[in-house]
Amino acid sequence: MKLDDDEKAYLDRRQALTTRWWVIGPMLLLAIGGVVGFLWVRSPLLINPWRTARLIAAERVPPTTLAEMAAKLPVVFLVCCVLLVALVLFQFAAVIQERRLLRIIRHRLPDGGGP
Repeated sequence: MKLDDDEKAYLDRRQALTTRWWVIGPMLLLAIGGVVGFLWVRSPLLINPWRTARLIAAERVPPTTLAEMAAKLPVVFLVCCVLLVALVLFQFAAVIQERRLLRIIRHRLPDGGGP
Protein backbone atom coordinates (compact mmCIF):
# COMPACT_ATOMS: atom_id res chain seq x y z
CA MET A 1 0.00 0.00 0.00
CA LYS A 2 1.42 3.36 -1.04
CA LEU A 3 -0.01 6.75 -0.12
CA ASP A 4 0.13 9.73 -2.43
CA ASP A 5 1.28 13.16 -1.22
CA ASP A 6 -2.26 14.38 -0.42
CA GLU A 7 -2.95 11.36 1.76
CA LYS A 8 0.37 11.79 3.59
CA ALA A 9 -0.41 15.48 4.13
CA TYR A 10 -3.82 14.51 5.52
CA LEU A 11 -2.23 12.05 7.94
CA ASP A 12 0.27 14.72 9.01
CA ARG A 13 -2.54 17.22 9.67
CA ARG A 14 -4.49 14.67 11.71
CA GLN A 15 -1.33 13.80 13.65
CA ALA A 16 -0.78 17.49 14.43
CA LEU A 17 -4.36 17.87 15.64
CA THR A 18 -4.11 14.88 17.97
CA THR A 19 -0.84 16.26 19.34
CA ARG A 20 -2.35 19.70 19.99
CA TRP A 21 -5.28 18.19 21.87
CA TRP A 22 -2.99 17.35 24.81
CA VAL A 23 -2.55 21.09 25.31
CA ILE A 24 -6.09 22.21 24.45
CA GLY A 25 -7.95 19.53 26.45
CA PRO A 26 -6.42 20.30 29.85
CA MET A 27 -6.84 24.02 29.17
CA LEU A 28 -10.57 23.45 28.54
CA LEU A 29 -10.90 21.46 31.76
CA LEU A 30 -9.11 24.21 33.71
CA ALA A 31 -11.36 26.85 32.14
CA ILE A 32 -14.50 24.93 33.12
CA GLY A 33 -13.14 24.46 36.65
CA GLY A 34 -12.26 28.15 36.81
CA VAL A 35 -15.76 29.21 35.79
CA VAL A 36 -17.31 26.85 38.34
CA GLY A 37 -14.96 28.11 41.08
CA PHE A 38 -15.56 31.76 40.19
CA LEU A 39 -19.33 31.28 40.25
CA TRP A 40 -19.13 29.30 43.51
CA VAL A 41 -17.56 32.38 45.14
CA ARG A 42 -19.26 35.25 43.28
CA SER A 43 -22.75 33.87 42.53
CA PRO A 44 -23.49 31.05 44.93
CA LEU A 45 -27.18 31.07 44.05
CA LEU A 46 -26.22 29.97 40.55
CA ILE A 47 -24.10 27.03 41.54
CA ASN A 48 -24.26 26.11 45.24
CA PRO A 49 -27.47 24.15 45.90
CA TRP A 50 -26.80 23.82 49.64
CA ARG A 51 -26.41 27.57 50.16
CA THR A 52 -29.45 28.25 48.00
CA ALA A 53 -31.51 25.80 50.06
CA ARG A 54 -30.31 27.46 53.30
CA LEU A 55 -31.22 30.94 52.01
CA ILE A 56 -34.66 29.73 50.98
CA ALA A 57 -35.17 28.12 54.39
CA ALA A 58 -34.06 31.35 56.09
CA GLU A 59 -36.36 33.35 53.78
CA ARG A 60 -33.43 35.49 52.63
CA VAL A 61 -34.01 34.99 48.91
CA PRO A 62 -35.08 38.22 47.19
CA PRO A 63 -38.86 38.35 46.77
CA THR A 64 -38.60 38.52 42.97
CA THR A 65 -36.86 35.16 42.90
CA LEU A 66 -39.16 32.19 42.92
CA ALA A 67 -38.27 29.53 45.47
CA GLU A 68 -38.57 26.72 42.96
CA MET A 69 -36.19 28.39 40.49
CA ALA A 70 -33.70 29.14 43.24
CA ALA A 71 -33.67 25.49 44.31
CA LYS A 72 -33.39 23.97 40.84
CA LEU A 73 -31.01 26.37 39.11
CA PRO A 74 -27.81 25.25 40.89
CA VAL A 75 -28.52 21.60 40.17
CA VAL A 76 -29.20 22.33 36.50
CA PHE A 77 -26.04 24.42 36.22
CA LEU A 78 -23.91 21.72 37.85
CA VAL A 79 -25.37 19.09 35.49
CA CYS A 80 -24.42 21.31 32.55
CA CYS A 81 -20.86 21.57 33.90
CA VAL A 82 -20.68 17.80 34.34
CA LEU A 83 -21.87 17.38 30.74
CA LEU A 84 -19.16 19.77 29.55
CA VAL A 85 -16.51 17.80 31.40
CA ALA A 86 -17.89 14.56 29.93
CA LEU A 87 -17.71 16.08 26.46
CA VAL A 88 -14.06 17.00 26.94
CA LEU A 89 -13.28 13.53 28.31
CA PHE A 90 -14.99 11.92 25.31
CA GLN A 91 -12.79 14.06 23.08
CA PHE A 92 -9.73 12.75 24.94
CA ALA A 93 -10.92 9.21 24.18
CA ALA A 94 -11.46 10.08 20.51
CA VAL A 95 -7.99 11.60 20.23
CA ILE A 96 -6.40 8.55 21.83
CA GLN A 97 -8.25 6.30 19.39
CA GLU A 98 -7.26 8.43 16.39
CA ARG A 99 -3.61 8.46 17.46
CA ARG A 100 -3.69 4.69 17.70
CA LEU A 101 -5.22 4.36 14.24
CA LEU A 102 -2.72 6.82 12.74
CA ARG A 103 0.12 4.81 14.29
CA ILE A 104 -1.27 1.63 12.72
CA ILE A 105 -1.57 3.29 9.30
CA ARG A 106 1.96 4.69 9.47
CA HIS A 107 3.34 1.35 10.65
CA ARG A 108 1.71 -0.45 7.69
CA LEU A 109 3.26 1.89 5.14
CA PRO A 110 6.38 0.56 3.46
CA ASP A 111 8.41 3.75 3.96
CA GLY A 112 7.19 4.41 7.52
CA GLY A 113 4.79 7.13 6.36
CA GLY A 114 6.80 10.13 7.48
CA PRO A 115 7.20 11.55 11.02
